[in-house]
Amino acid sequence: WTQSGPSLSIRAWNPTKAISVGLFFKYPVLNQPQVLTSASLDDNDNYIIESGDTSSITITALDTTRKLMSGTFFFHATAPPSNHISVDSGVFSNIRYQGYQHK
Repeated sequence: WTQSGPSLSIRAWNPTKAISVGLFFKYPVLNQPQVLTSASLDDNDNYIIESGDTSSITITALDTTRKLMSGTFFFHATAPPSNHISVDSGVFSNIRYQGYQHK
C-alpha cells in the first residue's frame, strides 16, 4: 500500500509488448465497486482520472490465508496534455498481495 492509500500493480504482456498498470484507490471493500483515484501505465505516464472520467475496481475474491485476491476494473483517464486511454474490462485473478488489512 502507498501512503496515500492502497494500490495494485498488474503486469501483463503479449509477444510484442509488456504492459504495466498501476491502480490507486481508497480502501477496498469485498464485492463493492470503488472509484480509482489515478492510474499509471508502463511506468511512464501518470494518467489522471478527472471528474468527468469513469473508473471502478471491485475485489471479488479475497483469500486471507493464502493472501490472494481477484477482481475486475475499468477506467477512462487522461495523461497531460491530452493523451486519453480506456481500459474497459480489466480482470485480475489470484494475485498475491501483502499488507492488506481486511475490514
